[in-house]
Amino acid sequence: MTATQKLTGKNTHTYTFDITSPIVGDGTTELAAGYYLVKSVASTSGLPTGAEPGKTFRVGGTAEITPEVGDVVYLLSPPDKSGLADRCDFTSFTAEFTFDEIDATTQCDEVKVYEKGLADATITVEGVATAGLSEDLISKVLPIVKQSADFETIENVEVDDNPFYFYTELTYGVTKAGVPDMAFVFPGKLFGFNLGGAADGMQTFSSNVRIVSDDNLVPHVYELLKA
Repeated sequence: MTATQKLTGKNTHTYTFDITSPIVGDGTTELAAGYYLVKSVASTSGLPTGAEPGKTFRVGGTAEITPEVGDVVYLLSPPDKSGLADRCDFTSFTAEFTFDEIDATTQCDEVKVYEKGLADATITVEGVATAGLSEDLISKVLPIVKQSADFETIENVEVDDNPFYFYTELTYGVTKAGVPDMAFVFPGKLFGFNLGGAADGMQTFSSNVRIVSDDNLVPHVYELLKA
């Protein structure tokens, strides 16, 4: 019987990450344990069977994964997730998926007939504005002027239109045997940002995020099956 686990809001935990220098396979160097993103797959590959460009995989346990010539991957993080930016300024993450309804009714149909069109995802993140952490969100919509403590130097941070890379765990903290580790991984851009506060509450923010086309990452749900 398949193991089950009822999930709560606390089981959702969002990280963002950067894509760094690629690891180019040479047929001899094993990958260290960690989280990886596939860039390319060789015709005779040393990556896990079924690996595809733009999607993630993990290395752990006693697995020996040795990329061959033509395999290229990115290391996203060691197993401790230290390479992922823990979004401790987020309080909620929601994603709503819908499909276009294409009217395919003809004169011979007795009832309306529809075909499924393209998928659309409406993603919302909300959180508490946190100094030293939330600036990367603000920099997506406004330039930031940073002045040094001695008043002598100014750094101008221009609006950054590059996407965020999101890694949202869906089974965070679940240790029950047989329940897979699951995560929603996708490239997204902010399409709006609200920031404000009240005298009797925290300074909060909310933002709409849209999945965007990206050369490195294909939106997907990753599952690591567990015994």
